[in-house]
Amino acid sequence: MAEGTNNASGAGRSMPDFVSIDVRVAMDRMSARLYLRPHPVLTGTLTVEHLRAALEREEIARGIDSGALKSAADDWNRNPREVETPPVARGGGATTEKVGTLRISVKLLTAPLEVAQLLESRHYWQIAPLASKFQRVDQGTIVARRAAGAPSLLGYDIFGAPITPDVEGTGMPELASIAQVGNVFAAGNIYTSSVTGVAYLDGSEIPKVHAIIFDATAEVRAAPDRMSAELFVTPAGERGGTPAENSIRDQIKAAGITYGVDYDEMRFFLARFFKGNPATPQSIVIARGTPAVKGSDGRVDYCFNTDTSPAPLLNPDGSADYRNINIVTSVAAGTLLARLIPPTPGSTGKDITGRELTAPHGTPTKLPVGTNTMIPPADPATLIATANGIVNFDGAVVNISEGYMIPGNVDYSTGNVTYEGTVGVNGDVKSGFEVNCGGDLQINGTIEDAKVTVKGNVLCRYGFVGNGKGVIDAGGDVNLVYVKNQTVIAGGIVNVAREAINCNITAGKSIKIYGHNLSVAGGTLAAHESIILKTAGNISGVKTLIQIIPEPELVAQMASMRTMAAQHEDNIKKLALTLETLPPAKRQDKEFVRKLRNAIIMIKQEMLGLDEKMRALSVTMNNFSGSFIRVERCAYPGTIFSIGQRNMVLNEMLNSSKTLKLVDQDIKVL
Repeated sequence: MAEGTNNASGAGRSMPDFVSIDVRVAMDRMSARLYLRPHPVLTGTLTVEHLRAALEREEIARGIDSGALKSAADDWNRNPREVETPPVARGGGATTEKVGTLRISVKLLTAPLEVAQLLESRHYWQIAPLASKFQRVDQGTIVARRAAGAPSLLGYDIFGAPITPDVEGTGMPELASIAQVGNVFAAGNIYTSSVTGVAYLDGSEIPKVHAIIFDATAEVRAAPDRMSAELFVTPAGERGGTPAENSIRDQIKAAGITYGVDYDEMRFFLARFFKGNPATPQSIVIARGTPAVKGSDGRVDYCFNTDTSPAPLLNPDGSADYRNINIVTSVAAGTLLARLIPPTPGSTGKDITGRELTAPHGTPTKLPVGTNTMIPPADPATLIATANGIVNFDGAVVNISEGYMIPGNVDYSTGNVTYEGTVGVNGDVKSGFEVNCGGDLQINGTIEDAKVTVKGNVLCRYGFVGNGKGVIDAGGDVNLVYVKNQTVIAGGIVNVAREAINCNITAGKSIKIYGHNLSVAGGTLAAHESIILKTAGNISGVKTLIQIIPEPELVAQMASMRTMAAQHEDNIKKLALTLETLPPAKRQDKEFVRKLRNAIIMIKQEMLGLDEKMRALSVTMNNFSGSFIRVERCAYPGTIFSIGQRNMVLNEMLNSSKTLKLVDQDIKVL
């Protein structure tokens, strides 16, 4: 054990003559060693007192280790020699103050993301998912305690000089700053919350508390139009209270809500809400105004079919037919055509503040008086025919035209039929004959190998059959029961109630083959928007082409542009040839030559502009994003599906309802 000595205690002590004793002090003055050298002739016994005297001579007063001195003396006496001893004196270092361990007293949040969510919240429900990780703390709740620490102690070097402890960075908290930060007060080693909330650690040693409302809240929110109000309720947290009904009533009154409040519904909602103890807010409409309702406008009820291109009627078994549909309706003079339905008055309403709301009355309309129609004075709410003829509604007025009704067939008894208006045929259109009309065409029988050209719509109650020489070319829609071996061209929609066999059908918009067990086999179906059918092809693998094509109008525009481009190229060749073959005398006419060259330049510039338009039109033509083919039952091998420039040949059966579309420039079965 080290013992301290002073110079006074070593007074009068003599140094031995048989050994030289030097004291070697460390640079930091915190330790000392002895360096011993024996006399070459003299001998003797080295004692602890000799060594202590050497230390006192150097004024070493602290930390002398008697045991180390005895060991050094004994070692030298056993073997006198030149030697340096281990340290025989050591200083004592200063002891830095130690802060007591902080012990957290409450369950708190520590994860950075959870702390961030807490700091962004004001109500308990906003952090309800984290409820298992924290507890409610109230004002005065102890959130942490600190154990007693150890004070700092002075140290000394071997000469007795004091050494002060390094107090920097000890981590000792400053009580004054803690009392002002993070809603936590410090009193001695006890830290208490100053608010009701949730404790957390944000990287500092001392926990903080974020204020949170644990009581449930109820807020009445009126809609901007004052036609409704809702009650927005937040759930309660640990030991949180619930709002009283009277406080909600006070809110309703303060908001000026006096009409349409359902207090029974509000009580039921609150009881259910707090009994269920939900984790998130809920709301309910507790007040509703009565909206003012505009009166219905006047309208016209028509006594005839105004749709000149109807889809077929669907029978209960899924089949379709046109037997009970007309697009050509003959009427006699005096026939009731339409009846006027007057408008109704608007009904008043009331918003939740009790303010009365008015509504406009319905707007009256007029009877669509057209050619050969009138409003009889005795009944001004009706429209009647004033002549015999065919009734037609063009979207604005009702007209009675003379029309052309053929009581039987179009055959040798009638010859070819050409008429500017609407035509009705009660029989068939026989092979080899033509029908041309400027309106709609209704045929109550069949069409054979005949040519039918119509500016409007076509309705054939039965089939269009023959040996491939028949053509229907319509500007509008074509509606048929069935078609076989024939060609149909329509500017609009083609509807076939049963099947289409070995036919070529082209539609500007869409094709729908209703069918039942059979829809399409052989031939080609082409439309721009959509093609819908039950089955495609047959078990024998007959080639059947179903294709989505560009819009006919765009195709016509492209053809016109290509013709124009060819004309430009031809004109450039002619001008270039003229320029090359000019006689010498004409070549001297510089103005004439300049005009020829300028003409070539201008045509080339026009061609550049035309090429740009053609490229843009090509992009539009090949945009099939809204087009599709739908097979509702199955498609047999041998069927070819085509969309634009892409083809898909079926090698296997396609079962169940499938839709084919162009996706990323490839045909996909969806």
